[in-house]
Amino acid sequence: MAKLIEITGKTLSGEWGFDDAEGIGIPVLRTTNFTNEGFVDYQNVVTRIIKKQNISEKFLQSGDIIIEKSGGSDKQPVGRVVYYDGPDNTYLFNNFTGVLRVKDPSKWYSKYIFYALFTNYWRGGTRRFENKTTGLHNLKTDDYVGRFEIAEIPLDQQICICNTLDKIHLLIGSRKKQLTKMDDLIKARFVEMFCDEKYEKKPIKELVDRKIISARKKYSENERINYIDISSIDNKANVIIGTTEYFMNKAPSRAQQCIEYGDILISTVRPNLRNIAQNTYSGKGLVASSGFCVLRATECNAQFLLYAVLLDDFTNAMVSVTTGANYPAIKNSDVLEYCIPVPPIELQKEFEEFVEGNAKLKVSVSWI
Repeated sequence: MAKLIEITGKTLSGEWGFDDAEGIGIPVLRTTNFTNEGFVDYQNVVTRIIKKQNISEKFLQSGDIIIEKSGGSDKQPVGRVVYYDGPDNTYLFNNFTGVLRVKDPSKWYSKYIFYALFTNYWRGGTRRFENKTTGLHNLKTDDYVGRFEIAEIPLDQQICICNTLDKIHLLIGSRKKQLTKMDDLIKARFVEMFCDEKYEKKPIKELVDRKIISARKKYSENERINYIDISSIDNKANVIIGTTEYFMNKAPSRAQQCIEYGDILISTVRPNLRNIAQNTYSGKGLVASSGFCVLRATECNAQFLLYAVLLDDFTNAMVSVTTGANYPAIKNSDVLEYCIPVPPIELQKEFEEFVEGNAKLKVSVSWI
């Protein structure tokens, strides 16, 4: 085994610089450009004015490994890594990240180092190297790099392993694209069935139960709850991916809304991010943040309502009424006043059956 510090040395620290109002600065990659698959997302790359001298070594080189030093949450630890295979001497990286660069390419294949770190992260190996401050998780980077060990094998074997893993990555990516197209098919089916203006429109408030029980009234201080906040939402699959257990008296002040199976949660903060999910958890103690507008369908089908609020029209309408520059948000009333078409319940159930059939197909595709 070889220590990472011996392979790469210490992490290079990033640069942030100053605002670039004219868009003439240097492109800088941030953790928002990280994907969970370990690749760089080059959409929405910011440019910054960097006045610091002697930064030539900090320009990213193909084969660099960018590591997240600050970020994450209780459900997603800090320490994600991405493999940079872009052009040399074009991009910098910000001060919430660091770069690991292999010192001896004749002995170590950089992608092999990346896959070792990538695997360790998804096994939870960075958690014991976290420092937690208010709202942030920081990686004790020097400690992590100094102690992490990698199996030392011949270079040709490293390359062979990575070629195999690259092929697996491509297959996974292909499957994900297929699943995304299936989701698009559901939305297209919704539009085809319901959005031709022949059905009366009603505000959402007339279709849901607006009496959401307060958690503080339902649970005593020593009872356990399973708390759901915005970090619990997978906004691509539109599902809740986990909960955090608290005693009621230790729960965040925003833990206020008792939810039930089938409830639809819509984040009222930054509606452009579409943090929308349907609760598929059952049982006692499910409590959602006050940062959600909770929709409990009573006068319509829940699947029908979910896809009504997943359409671009809904998101665009919410973005148009967003207020606040530093903390852009909408009000519950903005959601509840939004009008959607209300077709006969038989058609709504037909749509639900289409969604369920699609879900079964997605499972079969996932296992091919």
